[in-house]
Amino acid sequence: MINNNTVSESSKISVQVLPNYGDNLTFDVISTLKIQLFDKDGILACIGSDQTLSGSQQQNVKFTLYATPSMVLTINGYSSAKEVYVDKREEIYAVCSAVGARPDVNLTWLINDKPTNLHFDENSHRRTEVGVYDLIATLQFNLSENEDFGTITCISNFEVINVTSVVHGTFCTYVLPIVTVSVNGDTTAHVKDVVEDDLVNVTCIATGARPAVDVSWLINGRKFNGPGSSLKTTVEHINETFQTESTIKFIPRDKEGNITCVISSLHANKTYHYAFFRLKDRPDEHSFGLIITLSSTGCILVVLLIPLLCVILKRSRASRRRQLRYSRSM
Repeated sequence: MINNNTVSESSKISVQVLPNYGDNLTFDVISTLKIQLFDKDGILACIGSDQTLSGSQQQNVKFTLYATPSMVLTINGYSSAKEVYVDKREEIYAVCSAVGARPDVNLTWLINDKPTNLHFDENSHRRTEVGVYDLIATLQFNLSENEDFGTITCISNFEVINVTSVVHGTFCTYVLPIVTVSVNGDTTAHVKDVVEDDLVNVTCIATGARPAVDVSWLINGRKFNGPGSSLKTTVEHINETFQTESTIKFIPRDKEGNITCVISSLHANKTYHYAFFRLKDRPDEHSFGLIITLSSTGCILVVLLIPLLCVILKRSRASRRRQLRYSRSM
């Protein structure tokens, strides 16, 4: 019987009768029952009765169906389903929830796969109306100086049966990048002079970031977009950090202005990095032709004047010689 109800005939019941050939000529009876239980707890009764006498004996066994809890782990408020980035200067705060356990469970913590002796709070045991338990535990600790990566594990285990549930999370510290902006390959000029109607090449490189950052552009405060422009962004994973390089090419229309490289990350405020440009006029084609003509004419005149200068120089020398002879004769 289960909870005072007779077991249905569809259940798998087997009976084995073994004669005991001792002095009393008794029998040993073994009965097994295989059944799917639907009640979360109850009493299973086995009744033994004599076939000729009215006497009977009953043995009762209490049972409880265990239910493994659903496990949820958050690190600094973020789900541990993905790697969580944390600020190395701040305390790590982990919350483990075990929901829907039957019977009650205990929670234990591992940090980097090792049991921790850090203090943690099991601050909420709650038995619900449907007879299961919800448990929440919290853990707080600080990272060591050289610690940038780690794992946190929360384990639930029943006191009476060897069944465990595990939830696991990984964390690492985020790092802000070093950013450089260059205009036509020049990172040193405070204001870069560019030629009117020429294509300007601007590159923004964010080095040493963790996780990778996003790069966007503003030109004179307006989002970068327009005809004759292009954008290319690449991300590389280098020594556990990321380098993001973004390049834009455009033809400036304003006489002067600023180009802003905007660095965005999920774990830090946006940062803005500037470069400035100034248009200089392209030389006029007629002026350029006149300069070439004048230069050519000047070269021709120089060539023609060289013999004349030689003649003048010779005459000057001859005159000096005559004057010298005359002065000696005096």
